[in-house]
Order: sequence, then structure tokens, then C-alpha cells
Amino acid sequence: MKTNDYLLISIVWIFGIFSISVYSLNTKLPGIVFANSLLFAGSAFFIGGLLGFLFGIPRKMHGDGGLLAETEQNKKVLYRVNTNLEQISDWLTKIFVGVSLTQLNNLPNKLSSLSIHLNLILGGEPSSGVYGISILTYYFVAGFLCGYLITRIYVGRLFHEADTSYLEDQIAQLQEQPYLDSNANDIADRLLSINPTVKKPSESETVEAFKKASTSARLNILNKAEKIRADNKDRNKELMVQTIPVFEALKKAENDHRYFAQLAYALKDKENPEYKEAIENLTEAIKIRGDYKKMDILYMNLIEPFVIFSMTKTSS
Repeated sequence: MKTNDYLLISIVWIFGIFSISVYSLNTKLPGIVFANSLLFAGSAFFIGGLLGFLFGIPRKMHGDGGLLAETEQNKKVLYRVNTNLEQISDWLTKIFVGVSLTQLNNLPNKLSSLSIHLNLILGGEPSSGVYGISILTYYFVAGFLCGYLITRIYVGRLFHEADTSYLEDQIAQLQEQPYLDSNANDIADRLLSINPTVKKPSESETVEAFKKASTSARLNILNKAEKIRADNKDRNKELMVQTIPVFEALKKAENDHRYFAQLAYALKDKENPEYKEAIENLTEAIKIRGDYKKMDILYMNLIEPFVIFSMTKTSS
């Protein structure tokens, strides 16, 4: 809000409080009357401001199919805006206007009844009832105008800035994603290489790169490492072992059962198998997948032989 807006609201309140103070000082219970008057004034101002907000909520411009208005390049924005607040505002506005119009004939009686109740609370003077109605009317109208103007001036701007910021972030992410995917693939290729001159990335660097990569890029890396593991588990153990840090980084980047399962197979197929770690990863893969009906079969066919072999090797 600008200084002028604060000044306008301040003038409204200062004038109202001045009037309340003058009236309260001329009653038998000035403190009580002043406090009650401020309470009524604040309530009326808040209710008026809320109605002004509901009336002033800007409406989003929609194109065909509920999409947002066209961009500068005459292309529609491919996302939908949640318009629940606009719909609620529209419903409440119509209800308020409709009820008000139907009750116009009863308005004098309602005001007279309200005046009687306010008279007792605001000092019991002959003019207390009219004074109370005046306070409520003044602050209700002031609150409504302030709420309406502030909403029209600033809320629409905030909505626009939020939409623009969202689109800019999405565009920036789309533009950056190919670079992030390429970087993740490059790191995976370096990890899978057995060339001693190739500099290996650190574990933290690898995990961070895989996290930022898209799901399709991570699956591409998984398929590449899986093929190398399957093709070389018997004929080239050195190359097969290079897939282990790739699977390790993938499972830390995303909790997917396929990464745990492939890591388990790679640990099992090493020159010096790590059966305990393989069992742990394969068990975790089964838990993540949630296919408990097949768990017993997998345990009998894959995990149990690891356990038996490991126990036999240890005892020997």
C-alpha cells in the first residue's frame, strides 16, 4: 500500500474517533460508551471491508476450454487457474444483494429495533440509538470502500505478478532441464568408464546431478547401466562393477524399486560378492514395489540362495 492509501484510512478513523470521543464525553459513562463505540466501529469496518473485498476480487480472463488469456505470442497458457475464490465471491455477492433487495421493506423496522438495542449500550441518552446507527453506517461504508478499492488496485496486480512469476519459473525450468539431463548423463558415462584417465565425479556431485535430472533421464541412465551389468556380469567383472556407484546414486536420488534391485544384482555378481548388502537392497526393492504376493517367490528363488551360500562360505 502507498502512503496516500494509509493516509486515507487514517483520516477515516481519526474523524470517526474524534466524533466518538466528543459524544462519549457528553454521556454519564464516557469510558464505557467510548469502548463500546470503538467495538461497534471496528466490527462494522471489518464487515464492510470483507464485503468490499468480495465485491472487488478481480476476475481472471479465460479463453476456450478454461485456459488463461493468450500470451504476447498469441499462444494460450497451458495451465488452469484455481478460481474457487472468485466463485465464492460471486455467490456471496449475489446472495448479499438478493437478500438485501428482498428485505428493503423491512429495513425501517430493523433499524428501529437495532436503535433500541444500541440505545441501552451506548449510554441511554435520547440520541444514543441514532448515534449507534450512525457509527455502524459510517464505518461499514468506509470499510466497504477501503476494502473494495484496495482489492481492485492491489489484489489484481498481485494475481498478475503471481501468474507471471509462475510462468517465468516454468519456462526457465523447461529451458534448463535439457542441460541438467545432459550433465547427469555425462556424469553417468564417466562413472561407467573403465578408462583410468577419466576423472570420476564425487558421490555428492553424482547424487545432486541425478536429483536434478528428469525422470526420463534417470530411467535412461538406469537402462544403460543395467545393460552393462547384464552383458558383463560373467565376462568383464571390472566393467560390471562400474555400475554399482551409478545404482547407488540413483537410489539416493529417487526412491524407486528398480534402482535397489539392480544394485542388489550388481553386488551379487561382483568378483567378491556382497551378499548381505545385496539381500538388504533386494528386500527394500520388494517393499517399495509393494508386491507382497511375489515376495515369498523372490525370497525362495533369489534371496534364500544368497543366505545359504553366505552361511556355507562363512562356516567353511
